[in-house]
Amino acid sequence: MYIHGFITAIVSGPYTIMPSKWMDLIGFTDVSYKNEKEARLLIDTVMLIYDNILHQLRKNKLIAADQFFQDEDVDQESAKKNWSQGYLYAVSYDLESWLINDEISTLLSPILSMQLNEEGIKDVFQGISDKLSSNEVIQIMSNVLSEAANDIFNFWKEQKYMAQQIDPMMSMDHKQGRNEPCPCGSGKKYKKCCLTMH
Repeated sequence: MYIHGFITAIVSGPYTIMPSKWMDLIGFTDVSYKNEKEARLLIDTVMLIYDNILHQLRKNKLIAADQFFQDEDVDQESAKKNWSQGYLYAVSYDLESWLINDEISTLLSPILSMQLNEEGIKDVFQGISDKLSSNEVIQIMSNVLSEAANDIFNFWKEQKYMAQQIDPMMSMDHKQGRNEPCPCGSGKKYKKCCLTMH
């Protein structure tokens, strides 16, 4: 769940972070692999999760998180806390870029609530926590985690669109050359690595 939350935030954020950077953040580059095949399998699996989350967010239906949370064999509270912890860890990578206004802070509040204690809930949700207990606030917020993730993705999508209208060169993504090193960090050429997956 932690990895799913982390990747959801990476996919949703204010700008694109290359896989070689965010995989390093969660320690994939520190793992000892038996061979190149094992390393490739892990990278391919993680990129498959990345692509799946991106696809769901583009359709405004992040369903994977809900499916995990509804699994009877999973401790719901722990799953939601782990997911939100991963999400917030990715946000903390560049907090200054994320927290540009009150709107994004509000959109992040359901995810943040999963990591707060009773005092934190009272501070962050002052108006609501006067009428409801901290546990009730957390329960309400935990039921809208996927919705919050979809809203955050759409918020940043709109921000990027507006930036492009102001300065088309500002948000233009670099087109990856087929013979350049793959951005996933595998060391292979792009045409022999991630390009083949798309």
